[in-house]
Amino acid sequence: MVVSGLATYRVETCVKLDPARSQRCAYWTLWGNYDQEPVYAAVENHSPGARVIIPPRKDAVLSPRASTAPTQRDQHLLTIESEDRFAWKRTSGYYAQSHAENTFSRFKGTFGDRLRAKWDESQEREASLACQLLNRMLVISN
Repeated sequence: MVVSGLATYRVETCVKLDPARSQRCAYWTLWGNYDQEPVYAAVENHSPGARVIIPPRKDAVLSPRASTAPTQRDQHLLTIESEDRFAWKRTSGYYAQSHAENTFSRFKGTFGDRLRAKWDESQEREASLACQLLNRMLVISN
């Protein structure tokens, strides 16, 4: 794991990313329910120039500025239109999310499915330490 942090399943959490408290990322993969402009703006504010991979909704449309200055989302939509959604997922790196999900499955199998600390800061510290231990176990096993 490169970056760890605690979050809820709400879009508002993603929009409130705090650049001062967490590491910058060059690559973000999120679920389709995060396909909203405030999320793209929050990621750009948090990690300028980061590559954002969010599967657009099936009824998604291009932005008004798609012909002059296409956004990452517009480029995804154009690729899906010219190829298909499955090809886009393969070429965009979207399937890296399944690797992350496998890592979390291993995390939960090793450390349990809940944090024991009660306060947010303590939970973040506990999750960070568990991620560091998981990384060490992976290095030792290879």
